[in-house]
Amino acid sequence: VDIGKPIANTQVYLLDRHDKVLPPGFVGELCIGGAGLARGYRGQPELTAERFAEVEVPGLGPRRLYRTGDLARWRTDGVLECLGRMDFQTKLRGVRMELGEIETALASHPAVGAAVVAKRDDLPGGEALVAYLVAAEGAPGDLAGELRAHLGERLPEAMRPAFYEFLEALPLTPNGKVDRRRLPAPAVERAGTDFVAPQTASEAVLAEIFDAAFAPRAVGIRDNFFELGGDSLLAVKIVTRVSAAFNREVPLDAFLRFPTIEGLARYLHAPLAAAEEDGEMPVGATPDSDYLSLQLVEDDGGAPPEVDAVALAYIPDAFAAVSGLSREALARDWFGGKPRLTNTYDTPWGTVGVVMLPMFEVDLYKDAAGIKPAVLDALRLAGRLGAKNVSLTGAIPAVTDGGVDIVTWMNGEGVNLPIITTGDATRTATVVKSVEGVLEKAGRQLGATRVAFVGLGSIGKGTLDLMLETLPHPAALTLCDFYKAEERLEGIQDQLLASGYAGEIALAPANGALPDAVYEADLIVAATSVPGVIDIDKLRPGTLLVDYSFPPAFRTVDAARRFAASADILFTTGGQLRLGAEVEETVYLPAAAAGLLEEVGADQLAALAGRDGHEMTGCVLASILTGLAPDVRVTLGALSGDDALAHYRFLDELGLRPARLQMEGYFLSDEAVRRFRDRPSSEPSGAAR
Repeated sequence: VDIGKPIANTQVYLLDRHDKVLPPGFVGELCIGGAGLARGYRGQPELTAERFAEVEVPGLGPRRLYRTGDLARWRTDGVLECLGRMDFQTKLRGVRMELGEIETALASHPAVGAAVVAKRDDLPGGEALVAYLVAAEGAPGDLAGELRAHLGERLPEAMRPAFYEFLEALPLTPNGKVDRRRLPAPAVERAGTDFVAPQTASEAVLAEIFDAAFAPRAVGIRDNFFELGGDSLLAVKIVTRVSAAFNREVPLDAFLRFPTIEGLARYLHAPLAAAEEDGEMPVGATPDSDYLSLQLVEDDGGAPPEVDAVALAYIPDAFAAVSGLSREALARDWFGGKPRLTNTYDTPWGTVGVVMLPMFEVDLYKDAAGIKPAVLDALRLAGRLGAKNVSLTGAIPAVTDGGVDIVTWMNGEGVNLPIITTGDATRTATVVKSVEGVLEKAGRQLGATRVAFVGLGSIGKGTLDLMLETLPHPAALTLCDFYKAEERLEGIQDQLLASGYAGEIALAPANGALPDAVYEADLIVAATSVPGVIDIDKLRPGTLLVDYSFPPAFRTVDAARRFAASADILFTTGGQLRLGAEVEETVYLPAAAAGLLEEVGADQLAALAGRDGHEMTGCVLASILTGLAPDVRVTLGALSGDDALAHYRFLDELGLRPARLQMEGYFLSDEAVRRFRDRPSSEPSGAAR
């Protein structure tokens, strides 16, 4: 509802949950100040303290404001738009939404006399939206179908009710308001189909799984999963059970194409090779995504919310795959050719924003001229956001000479920019933590392990040095690098021996392919820029793999398939840390993504985040942790062993631990990891050969 502009001598501000003033396009609580503001509620000091707040307004200082409890946003034309009460704001599958907005969309249909929307958790599959409706006189018989189509043109998929319950009248309280507590649980519709019992053994197995998901209601073989109120989260649970029941990995995409028991049974009876031709990723453990919120933001040039630190990133390749856009179109339509704030994380130490460059990883290597202006634009944006530090993520340090090039570019700027850090010390400490984590999961001791390092640049060599400084020495080391000749590897060998390492050291220079000596290791730590160099099929049973390469040193789908089939290897990224508390994340999508959000769904987009709510990458955390202690310093250029050790010890002081075993959004299940530990081949082969 448009409510216009403030009257004279009245100021209106929109605040986020941290009482920070929001710019145009962002949704926040409507707060009012100015000459006509009351002192408070007479004789009600507690209510006064709750509804009146002292807020720091940028450029104006502290201001006393009244909290209205309404949600609103400034439109680009300067008009204030009210979205309803905060009391009726809810969060479902990671998406924050205003129930009043859905009710308004329903009420706009001429056949609807009254509409109320509620979120319930006593439904098949868990939480879902229910639309309670009073039909107008002369309403069609299939009004639910019409309303689904009606909302399909007006609201994203995540905001459309799963159930439609028609009532003679809405239950009311004595004062005439809707009594939401008396709204009944909805009945499940069958979209006009009659109940059809299972006809084959496969259908009977599937029916048992569906019935358990939608209990206590029985599901017929032609009942559509989505018409029954199912959503993508429930689909994942069903697919996991179907995969286990039929001893094969059923892609989620296949279930979405065949959302009935009858159709899914036919798919399962198709030739296995044909079903697997599309190269689907096996189903792994599913992380909780309740920590994640998605928000569409109008591209109006307003400054986004304030942050304490920024991590500088680039567009993930997965964005192009999910959006269906070319890389050029994505950078143009979603980013407008400029860096933008894409994520914020609420950590225990402050808010971290992710500012993404309008380019992909490959562009960093092939478009050297385009990096400088994009990075400087990103640093200016970070400064406007209030960031004190900016960490460089992914391959950005590698293509900027460890950040030294960026410092040179910054020296020519006439404005103060945030302090930058490669975060290499935190990254290296994170990789060592990941080594500790995979050894713990495998039940291994590093002292009885042969370790191969693939890539001995800043991170690889730093990880090797820090590992030897903080952990028991492995029985043997294999050193491999695609860019270092054998004589340079010999120099590293001499340094290790001089520092007190007494184990066996084998040199394995790579001449276009990974040497066989690497595959003899019990643990491989990769930190290389050469993609796909590790052949998963050549790994010996029992091998552990920690990868911190950009792009990855192996194909995640190959590793996931082998792990799902035989559970004889363990693998993980080296970049994640586990925190004691859940970290809320907000993803800011441009207005151009509205169509994709509607088509693909919030759950699929949320899956791109690919993280556990208690975990974050070390390179992002580096932005907020740097400077919190005197010896947790900025890292630029060559990595100092003292800096890496200081960051490692600081992570210990903060109680940060190794993350779950995972790679590119694929999480290794605890059950399969236990099978790995129970295999005789999971025992290390030892250093003796």
